[in-house]
Amino acid sequence: MERLPEMLARLSEDGADLDNPLVGFAGGPDIPFLDGHRMHCVGATLLAQMNGENIVEFDSHLPYAFLHVESNTFEGRLAAAIINKIDFRNAWMISQHGWFDNGDYSVYVDYKPTVPKFLRFMKKALPLYQFSILCRQGPMIRLHGLDHSEM
Repeated sequence: MERLPEMLARLSEDGADLDNPLVGFAGGPDIPFLDGHRMHCVGATLLAQMNGENIVEFDSHLPYAFLHVESNTFEGRLAAAIINKIDFRNAWMISQHGWFDNGDYSVYVDYKPTVPKFLRFMKKALPLYQFSILCRQGPMIRLHGLDHSEM
């Protein structure tokens, strides 16, 4: 966790409210805290990077990224950890398309684990988030795991 100060600085630069605990990291609520909350994803801090099809980790002890989420069911903006490669690839793709920053798109995220509760030890291997991208000019796009669909 040598790069923890750098991670916190990047989160702050990207608008994370560091007064709120980081969800899924360092003493904050565990990621299942997000269950049942429909969240507007207003951005992401991508710590890891993509090199072709390979993920280059920022630090092996830190999450791949954090999603900046808001909901009317909790106060303020939360930063939710992305701890698996599939969710990271989806967040990376959304970021590369500019959908977090483009006013014609709204990105929503739901906590939708594909792991049964008795297999929680696999949560780093299987997707936890379902992304929905709404576009004013076209169909909604849904990303969950490796499944990408237009609706």
